[in-house]
Amino acid sequence: MRYELKRIEIWPAIRIIFIISLILGFFLGLFYAFLFSLIGKAAEPFAEFGTEFTDMGVAGSIAVIIVVMFFLTTVNLMVGALFIAIYNLLASAFGGFVVEWEARDHRNENQTQQSLG
Repeated sequence: MRYELKRIEIWPAIRIIFIISLILGFFLGLFYAFLFSLIGKAAEPFAEFGTEFTDMGVAGSIAVIIVVMFFLTTVNLMVGALFIAIYNLLASAFGGFVVEWEARDHRNENQTQQSLG
């Protein structure tokens, strides 16, 4: 069987992109908060030379997580919506992705595996 993907619905795709971006943004924000905390700890010995970079604390870490989540989600939503719109335009003009699906007979596979094992 051959199928052609002619159009992608924008709103269902945006919902999925939003959820995945929030999750990835949270973990990336945790990573950045941890990294900035390490940099702050490493800069403490240089505080006597006028370095103002110190540990962020809990509030700073939460702020980094929120900013990274917001930024990553916003960028991914814009790029995703743009990609979907461009794909829909090009697919309507030139045709979409064609996927060929084939039904498999699982009974023959099970018999082959049993005879081998």
